[in-house]
Amino acid sequence: CVCVCVCRFQEWYLRAVEAVQSQLVGHSFPSNLTFVGSRYSPADPLMATMEHLACFFPGVLALGMHHGLPQEHLALARELGRTCYQMYASTRTRLSPESVQFNTAPGGDKRDIVVSYIVV
Repeated sequence: CVCVCVCRFQEWYLRAVEAVQSQLVGHSFPSNLTFVGSRYSPADPLMATMEHLACFFPGVLALGMHHGLPQEHLALARELGRTCYQMYASTRTRLSPESVQFNTAPGGDKRDIVVSYIVV
């Protein structure tokens, strides 16, 4: 029973990571930062926003690889880790906002990360 449960959870994990890779990963312009965006449905375009809590995902991928899951997950973890660092480093305060918008259009904004501040 334990092996069946572990195998089932591993299968679900791998399917979830594959879905993220194929449906939610995007790249910014001009520095090609990797981000995990969002969609309302698979038919909708990828929204080039990333919540700061998505920065836990690289750790999940690295732990999965450490426990025998695909080595390719570590490459995505590194790319996302670089992006998460930039989310903090790109602000004057070095604090990441809750959510950031990524520039994905060549010829537009020259910054990869565009932060909109809301003053309350």
